Amino acid sequence: MGLPSPGPRKGSWDAQRRDRVLGCWESRAFGQAFGWCVEGL
Repeated sequence: MGLPSPGPRKGSWDAQRRDRVLGCWESRAFGQAFGWCVEGL
């Protein structure tokens, strides 16, 4: 799953998005709702 790059100027937001993406993968690992991952993006 490729995620669109927001650009180098949004480093802080990109870091937050990365956190949410990791949380998404963690949620999937635990078998939680995948919809939360989509909303997190």
